[in-house]
Amino acid sequence: MKNILISSFIFIASFGIETAAQGFSFYDEVSDGDLSDVGSTPTSLGSLNLGKNTLKATFNRGSNPDPDYFTFNIPQGQVLTEIFLKSWNTSPFFEDIAFIAIEEGPSFDFVFSNTANSNPAEGLLGWSHLRSTQVGTNKILTEMALSNLDPITSGLNIVVNQEADNNPYTPEQIAQFPSGVTEDQLKQNLRNLGVIGTSGSTIGWFPGATGFKLPLGPGDYSIWLRQGTDTEISVELDFNTAKVPEPNNLFGIIITLGLGTLRFKKK
Repeated sequence: MKNILISSFIFIASFGIETAAQGFSFYDEVSDGDLSDVGSTPTSLGSLNLGKNTLKATFNRGSNPDPDYFTFNIPQGQVLTEIFLKSWNTSPFFEDIAFIAIEEGPSFDFVFSNTANSNPAEGLLGWSHLRSTQVGTNKILTEMALSNLDPITSGLNIVVNQEADNNPYTPEQIAQFPSGVTEDQLKQNLRNLGVIGTSGSTIGWFPGATGFKLPLGPGDYSIWLRQGTDTEISVELDFNTAKVPEPNNLFGIIITLGLGTLRFKKK
């Protein structure tokens, strides 16, 4: 019930926020330069424009590490409603589950702590395991917002099990799997995202993040993209913003949410 109400609020609230068709910005590492590899000096993307803001990035953490750090500002009067994953590409294709994390402020000073009895995500505002099964969805921002909750409370375990059960890989992708990698192994990696991770592991849910309410409000934020092998991952992300609802619109959202909740209880 709690998960349904959270999802309903996010869904309904999006209808009460006015968007602008003209708002747009674009950053492509190929033409605009490699994003910073250093968290203390992330690449500044400036203020997000109202509407869609697109980022194309490629990153890895292999023998020649290339993580990506960047920072942006959400202006007053606007909110971030989506981090929408438009594409995911690797060569050869591999569900090399990556990591995306967000901090408040113009720099990223987080360092993983995998010692015994630690909270590995402590210091992060939020995080999500970046993966091909997020393509075409707003799962990233939602999972970031709820990353302070264990996977059962947030519903993450249901999400990743559904992804694995829905045969997410095409025959063309399966044909590109590296030698020794099977479809069942990659599906199990997805399922493992919904269990609590152990010290030193790279897959699983980890405690410590602060979490936040959706949509994400004005301010400076920094993001880290990383993964753990030589495989390069190229992604296209849309950071979609909208105007803060006017008081009259907000009242309408509250009324709609109340009616929706009553309808759910009646059913």
